[in-house]
Amino acid sequence: MVVMICADSAQELDQEIQGIRPLRFMIPPLIECYSNTEPYTRVQAINATSQFVLLNQPSFIEQLDTILTGLYTRSHDPDPRVRQEFGKIVAVLLEAFPQKLEPYLYTTIEYMVQALNDDENDEIVLGACDFWIQYAHSGLYRDQLLPYLDQLIPALLKRMVYSESDLLDINQFVPSHYIRREYKPKHSSSANTSSDLLSDLEEEEDSDDNSSSSSSSSSMIDNDDDDDDQDQDMHQEDNVEDAEFYSMDSPRQSSASALDILSVTFRDDMCTILLDILFNQTLDHSDWIVRESGILAIGAAAEGGIQSMSNHLNKLIPYLLKSMGDTQVSFLFFSPFFFFLRTLILKTHFV
Repeated sequence: MVVMICADSAQELDQEIQGIRPLRFMIPPLIECYSNTEPYTRVQAINATSQFVLLNQPSFIEQLDTILTGLYTRSHDPDPRVRQEFGKIVAVLLEAFPQKLEPYLYTTIEYMVQALNDDENDEIVLGACDFWIQYAHSGLYRDQLLPYLDQLIPALLKRMVYSESDLLDINQFVPSHYIRREYKPKHSSSANTSSDLLSDLEEEEDSDDNSSSSSSSSSMIDNDDDDDDQDQDMHQEDNVEDAEFYSMDSPRQSSASALDILSVTFRDDMCTILLDILFNQTLDHSDWIVRESGILAIGAAAEGGIQSMSNHLNKLIPYLLKSMGDTQVSFLFFSPFFFFLRTLILKTHFV
């Protein structure tokens, strides 16, 4: 209930009413709940707090230091649902208040690298990918991350290997070069379970209303055939965009997106480590799904790492051409391969 109130009335809660801002008095109890013995209460308290992060409200900002102190006691919470909420809110805090995270920076970096290795909760992994995407976008703390790149890059590569569920959906593969253009951090809008449930209920009501007016709608549609065709084309375009976006809602695609954007920020520093792993471990691996993840990584990192990659064309081009004959990989690798070649031509005028 508290989360729903915070989600629905976040703006109003910090409006002054007879000299009182309700949010000022709500935040201290929420902080206390971060340490509640019940995991559900901890989850709800962090989720409720996240509703205010992007609103730049005075009552929130004046208590932000205390909020952060309480939140970081949950970075090693035994319950994965709490860690999931912790990862979400930290990614949004990095977007809204990057300077405030500086005292916690190394703790956060270490947590987010480790979160990529969580094999039991994909949402924790997705939250970590959101964080790394936001980290790269912020342009801050570049030097502070450099010592951790040799841990971060292998963790991202590991997540780019097809999982069992990915293999079930392999026919819906979306090329890696769509990732960075379409991807936005999943939790930047502070989505929460309670508000999602409310939205589902509202959609059901809307569906009932729509069915009751279907006859009148049908007559209008019959009179507007030309508009109908235009709408259908627009819907088809929207469906393509939606398919591209939601296909990234997996650790594999989100990790590729994070690698993509990080490569633009860290360029040779990152690409040198990446190529070392690819040449010595990934590209010649006995398991085809590992080899394929290496090809995906080449495409994902091409934009930022093309200068480093251009120094290894004598290895990369023959390998990629040879992979076209790999019966297990070839039907998946064309888009990353051709995106790499396109980037190579544009950036280095290679012919």
